[in-house]
Amino acid sequence: MGIFPEDFEINVMVLTKLWVAEGILKPACSKTLEGIGEEYFLDLLQRSLVMVQEKGSNGKIKTCRIHDLLWDLCVREAQKEKFFCVTKGSLYDIQEGTSICRVSNMTQCFLYFHAAKGTLERDDKTLSSSVVQSCSLKVLHNEDYYRLLDGMDEMVNIRYIYSNGALSIASIYKLRNLQTIVFPEYWKRDMELSPEIWKMPQLRHVKFHSIYLPRPPCSEIKEGENSIVVLENLQTLSSIRNFSWTEEVLKRIPNLQKLAIYYDYETAADWEEHCVNNLGHLNKLESLCCCIEYTLPNLVIHFTFLTSLRKLTLYGFNLHPF
Repeated sequence: MGIFPEDFEINVMVLTKLWVAEGILKPACSKTLEGIGEEYFLDLLQRSLVMVQEKGSNGKIKTCRIHDLLWDLCVREAQKEKFFCVTKGSLYDIQEGTSICRVSNMTQCFLYFHAAKGTLERDDKTLSSSVVQSCSLKVLHNEDYYRLLDGMDEMVNIRYIYSNGALSIASIYKLRNLQTIVFPEYWKRDMELSPEIWKMPQLRHVKFHSIYLPRPPCSEIKEGENSIVVLENLQTLSSIRNFSWTEEVLKRIPNLQKLAIYYDYETAADWEEHCVNNLGHLNKLESLCCCIEYTLPNLVIHFTFLTSLRKLTLYGFNLHPF
């Protein structure tokens, strides 16, 4: 946990996703890796090693802080063991040519990346690094606005990407080990994922401010087997624009837990064609956010809400009858 800056407000979900990507968590029967990570975190809390900062609407801990003494110990031991490299200013504080595995930039604009090996090079606000563009990179968490260069398709071992900076997603489908991709910024609203995204079984969390998701390729029968790829690990999809939730789609995402969807005015007018009512078949769905650009009269979601649903957020719906 020393990778986070001192007194940093740590998002617990981000923390557990990093643990998953780093391979720290081990699978257990009938439990997701994220669930195991949550248990690990609660154990730290019970030992008074972390402090609760904020709770979510569901009562779960949303953010936390680490005690100063523990943070000092983590950083000191990590640097002693050369587990990661720390800079309290910018990447310019790291001597060029330094051999590194993990780098944590200890500013409020948190930057962290992990590669099996690599040599750091720098270029202004660009992460032009043989680490960032190397095959060995596994984890990249970038809350600053460093620009990521092209060549992402070469990062074949990448498991986790969080970026506030410019990011090309055209080659995402080539990253077969990718588990988590989070791109929260809104500056590029009309991005579209490749249909090949439906052939990435390692995916666990896909979160964009706004993204167009293509329909999955039609299933085929090859050598007596159905070619459909079921994304068993996928838990999060956000925020998907103007998408049709057909039965063919739902078969591919049976374990989805969090979903955010958005429809513009013209698309919402053809509401029935988007099969939103089929979402009632997602029996593990815990959180649903549905947004319509403008309120339409008499627009109603007809499906029966599942007992698994814990959080429902609606924008643009006329709830007067309720």
